[in-house]
Amino acid sequence: MLTSTKLLPKRKLILLTAVFLLILTGIRLLWNYELRVPDHPEPLAGVVDLRGWQFDDSKTITLNGEWEFYPNTFLTPGTHQHKPKPITAVVPGIWDHVTGTGSSIGFGTYRLTVLLDPSDQMYGIRVPSIQTASRLYVNGQELGVMGRPSVTKEESKARNVPYSVFFRSDKPEVEILIHVSNFDLPTTGGIIQSLRFGTDTAVTREAFFSENLQFIVCIVIALHGVYAAILYYLGVRGRELFYFVGIVVTVLLAVLTDDDKLLLQWVPIGLEWSTRLRVLAYMACGVSLFFWVKTFTGTRTSWFTRGYAWANVLFTIVIVLVPMEWIKQTASFILVSVMIVTVITELRLMVTAIYRREITAVFLLLSVAAVSANRVWGTLKGRFWPDLLFYPFDLIIAFLGLASFWFVRFAQMNKQAEQLAEQLQKADKIKDDFLANTSHELRNPLHGMLNMAHAVRSEAHSELGPEHKNRMDLLIQVGQRMSLQLDDLLDAARLKEQELHLVKKSVSFSAAASGVIDMLRVANNSSQADVQLHIPDRFPYVIADENRLVQIIFNLLQEALRVTQQGAIVLEGSLREGMAAFRIYSPTVDWEEVKCSDEAELNNDLQLRMNICRQLIELHGGTFKVITGEADACEIAFSLRADFSRFENRLGSDVSIDSEFEPWDSDEGEIGAVLAEQEAAVTAETRARHRILAVDDDPINLKVLGSILGGEDYQLVTATSGKEALDHLEQGEWDLVISDVMMPQMSGYELTRTIRRQFSLSELPVLLLTARSRQEDIQAGFLSGANDYLTKPVGGIELKSRVKALIDLKESISERLRMEAAWLQAQIQPHFLFNTLNSIASLSETDTSRMVILLEEFGNYLRTSFDARNLQRLVPISHELQLLRSYLYIEQERFGNRLKVVWEVPEPLSVEIPPLSIQPLAENAVRHGILQRARGGTLTIRITEHPQEVAIVIKDDGVGMDQATLLSVRGDGSTSQRRGVGVQNTDRRLKRLYGRGLEISSIPDQGTTVAFSVPK
Repeated sequence: MLTSTKLLPKRKLILLTAVFLLILTGIRLLWNYELRVPDHPEPLAGVVDLRGWQFDDSKTITLNGEWEFYPNTFLTPGTHQHKPKPITAVVPGIWDHVTGTGSSIGFGTYRLTVLLDPSDQMYGIRVPSIQTASRLYVNGQELGVMGRPSVTKEESKARNVPYSVFFRSDKPEVEILIHVSNFDLPTTGGIIQSLRFGTDTAVTREAFFSENLQFIVCIVIALHGVYAAILYYLGVRGRELFYFVGIVVTVLLAVLTDDDKLLLQWVPIGLEWSTRLRVLAYMACGVSLFFWVKTFTGTRTSWFTRGYAWANVLFTIVIVLVPMEWIKQTASFILVSVMIVTVITELRLMVTAIYRREITAVFLLLSVAAVSANRVWGTLKGRFWPDLLFYPFDLIIAFLGLASFWFVRFAQMNKQAEQLAEQLQKADKIKDDFLANTSHELRNPLHGMLNMAHAVRSEAHSELGPEHKNRMDLLIQVGQRMSLQLDDLLDAARLKEQELHLVKKSVSFSAAASGVIDMLRVANNSSQADVQLHIPDRFPYVIADENRLVQIIFNLLQEALRVTQQGAIVLEGSLREGMAAFRIYSPTVDWEEVKCSDEAELNNDLQLRMNICRQLIELHGGTFKVITGEADACEIAFSLRADFSRFENRLGSDVSIDSEFEPWDSDEGEIGAVLAEQEAAVTAETRARHRILAVDDDPINLKVLGSILGGEDYQLVTATSGKEALDHLEQGEWDLVISDVMMPQMSGYELTRTIRRQFSLSELPVLLLTARSRQEDIQAGFLSGANDYLTKPVGGIELKSRVKALIDLKESISERLRMEAAWLQAQIQPHFLFNTLNSIASLSETDTSRMVILLEEFGNYLRTSFDARNLQRLVPISHELQLLRSYLYIEQERFGNRLKVVWEVPEPLSVEIPPLSIQPLAENAVRHGILQRARGGTLTIRITEHPQEVAIVIKDDGVGMDQATLLSVRGDGSTSQRRGVGVQNTDRRLKRLYGRGLEISSIPDQGTTVAFSVPK
C-alpha cells in the first residue's frame, strides 16, 4: 500500500495532473508537426507527377492517392499488351470495395507511374504494412518481397514486416507494380499504410530513426526490469514486484511487435502468431497494470476483481485458439474491454491519490496519465493518422514515473527501517552500558571483599575453627566466581559490539594447555579430579590469540572440574582435514548441562561461559560443538586452524588423523603420512619452476627469501639494486618481482614505476616488502603500481601464499592472451571467406589447375587456423610459416599483380616462436598498407639467424602511418578508439615471453616495417 508522511492539497494534485497532460499533448503535437510530411503532388488515376519536385535527404513524401488496381490479376512486369481495364484504388486503404468480392480475401496488382526529372539520383521506397503478402517491382525488376503472394491460399505465405527497396532510373517514367495477396484476414487487406518515397538517404534515415527510437524505448524499459530484478535480489518478494515485471515484459513485447515490428525482423515469426502475440501483449499489459495499481491502492479483492481475472483467462484462451479469420474482430472486442476496465482502474487511482493526498501517489498518478495519453493517441493514430512515426516519450515518461515511485517508496521504507534500527540500537546500547557499568562498579568492591577475606583467612588462621574456615573458603570461592562472571559479562558485551580484536600468531597449544592445567591444579588442590593432557609429539602449532586461547582452555577445563567430582578429565588433540581438533571428555561428566547454541538462553553463568568460548573459537576460524555419544555420554569438541610450518617437539601421546570426530584411536604413522601427502600435493601443484626476481640491497634478506622460496617450486634470481633488476628484466620472461622499498639510488617505488612503463599489473606482478606499515607508505606502494604489499617481518606461509596467488594471476592472464590470439585468428572475416570462395568459383571456369592449388591452400589455411597448437605457448616456426604461406598465396590469387611477396627465409629453421605472431602482422601489412594503394605493392618477409637469436621482419611499401595512427596501433595513444588489436596482442605476448615487444617504424606514403626477435 501507499505510505507517506507528506500530503499535497487536492487542488494542487488536480492542477498538476492537468498541466502534466497538457505538456504531454503539447510535446506530441510538436513532434507530429516537426515530422509532418511536406505538401507534395498526389497520384491521380495511377500517375503522380514529381517533375520539378526538390527531393530532400531529410524527409520523404507519401504516395497516397489514386492508384491503378487490377483485381484477381498479377500483371507481368514490363509487358502490358493484354492487361485488363484497371480500377482506381485509394492508397492507403482496405481493398474490400475494389476486389469485386466485397471481402478483403483475394489478390491483385497495384500500379503507379511516377514522372521524374532525368537524373542519376538513387531513390527508395519504404513499405510499412501490406496485408498479408507482397512483391514489389520497379521498371520490371523485382526489388522486394514480403511473404509469398500467390493466386491461391495454399501457395500463399502471409508475412507483414516493414521493408525498403532502392533503385536508380534513367527514364522519365518509373513504373511501380505491387503484387498483393490476402487469404488470412477477411476484414483487412491491401496497402493499409502509406508508402514512403524519396531519396535513398531520406528513406534510410527515416527507417533508421524510427527503429532506433523503438530500440531506445526498449532499453529504457528493460533497465526498469533490471532494477526490479535487483529489488528481488535484495529481498523484495511482494506481488507488486511481479506485476511490475509483467508490465515491463508486456510493454516490451507490445513495442517490439508493433510499428516497425523489430521482433519479427529478428525472429522469423509468421503473421498468425505475431498477431496473436501482439494482442496478448496489449491485453496482458492492461491486466498487469490493473493488478499492480490494485495492490498499491490497497483495494480488497472483490467479485469484480475475480470476474476480471477469469475473464482475462478466458480471453487468453480465445486469442490462442480462435482461427486466424476471426482474430481481428475478437481482438478488437477484447482489447477495448480490457482498455475500458484499465481506464476505470486508473481513474480510481487518480481519485484515491487526490483523496489521500500522498506524495508517492503523485508519481503513480503521472505515470498513469502518461500511459492513458499513450493509449488515447495510439487509438487515434490507428484510426486517423496511421502514417505518424513512432512516438517514444509517453512510455519513457511513464516508466520514469514508475521508477521515481519505486525509489521514493524505497527511500521512505529505508528511512523507517533506519529509525527503527536506531531505536533498537539505543535500547540495546542502554542494556549493554548497564551491564558494562555494573561490571565495572562491582569489580572494585568485589576485589576489596576478596582481599579482606584472604587477609582474615591468613591472619586469623590459628584462631578460626574448622567451621569458620570452611565458611571463609566458601566466601572466597563465591567471590572468585563472581569476578569471573563479571569478566564474562564484559567479554559478552565486547563480542556483541564486535569490539574484541584478536592478535593471531603461531601458538603452541600444549604449552598453553599445560600452563592452564598447572594453574588449575594449584587453584583446585582439594578436587579429586585429575586433568590429563594427551597431545602427541610433532603436533603442529595453532593459529590463535595466545591470551584468548588460554581463556578458552581455562573456562572449559574449569567447568569440567566443577561438574566432575572425581576421576579423569582428558584433553585430547588430533588432526582432522587440515585443522587441529580437540576434545574434552570424562566418563563421569554429564555434559548435557553445558549444551549451548545460538538460541540458548543465558540463564546461568555456565551457559554464558560456554557461549563466550564458542564465539571466541569461531572468531579464530574454528568450530565448537557438544557431542552426545552412547549411553548419554557427552563431550566437548572444538577445532582451530593448524600451522603446519611449526610443530611440537616433545614426547607425548600419539595422534590420530580422521575425517570425522570419531573414532579417536591414534597412530603415530598416520600424521606423518598426512603431512607427507600434503607436501607432495603442494609440490605437484607448483612443479613448474616459475622465475622470481628478488630485489634488496641487504644480502641477508635475499638469503632469507631464497630459503623460503628456493627449491623445486621457484627459480629465484636476486638483484641488489634497481638498476641490476632492470637489466635482469630484459633477459627472458619473469613471473614475479619481489622488491624491498628502502634501497639506495633507486627505491622500490621508483623501480615499480619503471616496471609499469613496460609491463601492466597483470603482465608482471610486483610484491613490495617493507618494515614501514603506515597508511601513507602503503598508498604510495599501490600508487606506484604494486600488486601487493607486505610488512616485515613476513611469515613464510603468508609470503608463499601471496607469491602463489600473484603467479597464478599472471598465469591466468597469459593463458587468456594465448586464447585471445587463437580466437582472433579463428574469427575469419566473412568478406575474406566469401572473396576466396568467389575466386575459387571463378578459377573453376578459367583455370582448373590453379583452382585445385587454391583449394589446397585454402584448406591448409583453415586447418592451420583452427589447429589446437595455436593454444600452446610456443610452436615451431615452420607451423607459423605454413599458415603465412597459405594466406599470402590466397591473397595473391585474389589481387594478382597488386600484391608481390618477397621471401628471404633461410632453410631449415629450428627455432620456436609464439603461435600466430607473424601471420597477423603480415595480414595487417596487406590489408592496411599495400592494398590501400591502387597499384598495390610488395611485402617482404625476412628472417635472419644470429648466434643468440632469430630476427623476423615484415616490411611493406604501402601507404604507411602517421605518428597518431602509429600510437593507436601500438595501443599507447590517447585516442579513444584504438586500432590494431592483433598487433597489440602479439606485442604483449612477446613482452611476456622475452621482455621485448614489436619494433614498429612507418613513414607515410613509403611503408611500414615491423620487427621482433626471439632467442634460439
